[in-house]
Amino acid sequence: MSKASLKKELDKLDRQQLVELILDSYAASKDTKAYFEFFLNPDVEALLEKKTDQIAREVNRTKHGRCRARISIIRNSIKEFQSFGVGPDYVLKLQLSTIAMLISQERWYYFTETLTNGIYKLTAEYIELANTAGMISESTEKLNNLLRDSTLGRERIRKNVAETAARTVADISAGIPTKKKR
Repeated sequence: MSKASLKKELDKLDRQQLVELILDSYAASKDTKAYFEFFLNPDVEALLEKKTDQIAREVNRTKHGRCRARISIIRNSIKEFQSFGVGPDYVLKLQLSTIAMLISQERWYYFTETLTNGIYKLTAEYIELANTAGMISESTEKLNNLLRDSTLGRERIRKNVAETAARTVADISAGIPTKKKR
């Protein structure tokens, strides 16, 4: 059902029916319950900590010297965090900490090509969001400071992430669309 169709159906309901519908969805869905709890008590820092812990658990999935993190789960966690309407500064903070977690794990574990490419894509999305939010200079500075830390991951991954960020900034500056159609 599209958003427009849902809106038409909701317009037909009276106040009491809407209250019942909201209470039913609150009871039926864990995600809806989390959204309404945040809506009623918007503690962004607590939500950020919860999502950071959730991502950390995913990043720390390892077996036999291999990182078993699923980039799709990580990206969905970030997207879900963003859907709460927390603001780009908090989303950027979560993305940067996720990049740091992944890079630090890469030092100790083998990463699949999918996961490695996921780090680069996440870096590009970080730069794109920073640009959209008008925070590109401070966000790239934070990323560059992170990448200067030689104890964080191997030099190769830090260099590739830095190149991805620089290429994305250059594309934005040149007016080249950064989002690719699939």
